[in-house]
Amino acid sequence: MDETVQHIEYNTREYLQLDRSGFVWEKNPLIFMARDAIASCVHDSNKETGMFNELDVVLQSMLSLAYYKPIDVWANLGHQQDYAHALKAPYADGSHELISGLTVSIQSEDIILNQDLIKSVADMNYARAIKRQSTIEASESADIIGALSLDKRLFSSDAALTRKNREFMSGERGRVMFVREKHSATPVVMKTVDLETSRFYAENFHYLHKAREDEAVAFGAYADDSPYPFAWVSYSPIGSSSERDIASLSGVNPETAFEMTRAWNTSWSPKNTMSLLFSYAHRMLQQNKVGLEQVKVSGVVTAINPNMGFSGMAFSGVDFAVTGLKPTNHKFLIDEHGRPQYMLRRDISASLGIPEESLNLSDRYSESNMPLLPTNVMAVIFDGKGNVRTKPQTPIYIVPPQ
Repeated sequence: MDETVQHIEYNTREYLQLDRSGFVWEKNPLIFMARDAIASCVHDSNKETGMFNELDVVLQSMLSLAYYKPIDVWANLGHQQDYAHALKAPYADGSHELISGLTVSIQSEDIILNQDLIKSVADMNYARAIKRQSTIEASESADIIGALSLDKRLFSSDAALTRKNREFMSGERGRVMFVREKHSATPVVMKTVDLETSRFYAENFHYLHKAREDEAVAFGAYADDSPYPFAWVSYSPIGSSSERDIASLSGVNPETAFEMTRAWNTSWSPKNTMSLLFSYAHRMLQQNKVGLEQVKVSGVVTAINPNMGFSGMAFSGVDFAVTGLKPTNHKFLIDEHGRPQYMLRRDISASLGIPEESLNLSDRYSESNMPLLPTNVMAVIFDGKGNVRTKPQTPIYIVPPQ
């Protein structure tokens, strides 16, 4: 164990405490380095149909890869147990060097990707996405895709939003912010999103395809007078007990904080849309401009899965900092053809009609066979006095790997 890691106890639970200077944001090369190959398969399939968002299929396929053993995805892997330990405990002595070495071996093609498996996984998730889109197009929600397709024409490939001459005004759902695209001067409005629309986005556009039942508020970026947002973020009370502990240890009161649970934007969104949307959302939460209970919001936490290749850059730009790590374990429902579909454990239980505690007895339930990096928990602290937001400076608190 690295000498910068200490054992602590909090709320009767055991945690590890890592000195902030010893943290490195790792990415899981066994998954994220397959992304380009997956994207190529998806793009080739999508040429004929023009599906709405290829990224959804790519991310779903990356989630699906965790179902397979590393040696099924990569040839010539070798020293598998060493890599597995390093990925599950990236803060331990020598882990960073092992992960870096694995990355270099894949880059130099000493370790080869199983292209047949990649194509099979991409095709499987592409077919599911096409089915999902067909369902949308046959429903009352078809106008959402149509409206977003029209909005796309308003922005060029190098579009970016500017804060110059931004305005705040009162709207029917709280304060709204007006900004513009810097090249075309196309107006963009940021405002709250009604929870019905937010649920639709979570279930159909976000790569997890699952809405939080306890969602409290959502915000979106709208092109001009479009009825639907081209970028969206939602917030709920902090969910898991470990995240509540990490928030508290990091200086954020979990009773008065929110968790950023879902975020999504179209592939053609102006490049800085999400950071500006996060900043606006935090301002509205901090100033309580969204009709929530009259409490001072203490901050926001969010959980980022680095196995997917996410870097957290859009979050660090709005004063988030890593405050904790918790184990990652993807769950899968196995379909009638023996193919995995990523789902939450409780949803698999409902789908199979068996109690959660009996899932391990079912041959239609599986968990990750790929070693996974822990999920990075990030937080931003609100000072309770206006617009000041700060990054936590505390150590990083780790839920020990099992």
